[in-house]
Amino acid sequence: MVDTIEISRVNIRDSLSVDLSVWMNNPNDWQFQPTLSVTGNTFTVSSKETGDSLASIELDDEQLEAVQREEIHSHLLN
Repeated sequence: MVDTIEISRVNIRDSLSVDLSVWMNNPNDWQFQPTLSVTGNTFTVSSKETGDSLASIELDDEQLEAVQREEIHSHLLN
């Protein structure tokens, strides 16, 4: 089970790049499965298992634009 998640850095390379530091309650627990979402300008990391929000950060206009470009690109490939 996840103890703490910290969003340590958000930047733009070819797309949005987010660095996370994840601390588990048990160091031998490898079952963490995050889901990522953007609502408005808020980037959120949630637990796939519970749906609980674990960390979030507000994106600036440039970061949000990078996410939107990536979504459009993904839709064109599918």
